[in-house]
Amino acid sequence: MPWPEAIEWCVNRRSGRFKNELVKSLRTNDQRTAERAALPLIEEAHRLVDLARKSITDGPPAEIAPATIDALADAHTARLMRNDEALRRKGLGLDLDTGAFSPDGGGMTDGDIAAYRQSYPRSTSCRVMKLQKCAAVKRSRIINKSVEDAGIVLHPDDPAWRQLKLAFIKAQRKAVQAITARLGGEEIASPAPHESSATNNRSSELVTVEQSVGSEATSGVNQRSDAGRAEVRRAAW
Repeated sequence: MPWPEAIEWCVNRRSGRFKNELVKSLRTNDQRTAERAALPLIEEAHRLVDLARKSITDGPPAEIAPATIDALADAHTARLMRNDEALRRKGLGLDLDTGAFSPDGGGMTDGDIAAYRQSYPRSTSCRVMKLQKCAAVKRSRIINKSVEDAGIVLHPDDPAWRQLKLAFIKAQRKAVQAITARLGGEEIASPAPHESSATNNRSSELVTVEQSVGSEATSGVNQRSDAGRAEVRRAAW
């Protein structure tokens, strides 16, 4: 059963049951200070118990708020942009003469930048069209995982699925525009990651941009190595 984010940290993931004990330091050795600090924690504990009881009785929420859709889409954008930053820090180590890859962790070389640029279409609308036509299964998997991690169960015919689809397409386009601008020399910071556990749990699903886009690197970078072009696609997207 998916739990609301507010109480998910109270659940043992292996057993699926609530933890027997929750420990939180009061950060003081003074008794009076400790007593004052304990009062709001006791109140919070009662609130968590009430929320857990309500979740067990009512089951997972059957609808999704517009603000939640926006938050999930924003997390998707942030994830893709952070992947771009990680790739730039690591580099590809592409040798244009041999088509070999040997990243040294020192960042992107000139060959890496050339390959990376070739992996992007010039038109963002073209990327969105590819997303709509060729990556429906991958997109649905990502959206399903995002909704599941948020502790929400939607009916298959719920109109919210279409809203989610459109929000994720816009999020993808926003990330592509930002990364393309970076390739043009602009300094664009990645959005701060959401601190919710639901966002963090999606890291395995959104490891690379290719998993959500289904991108195709162009063949102009290195005509002699199909394996090399495939490596560019895996790393860049």
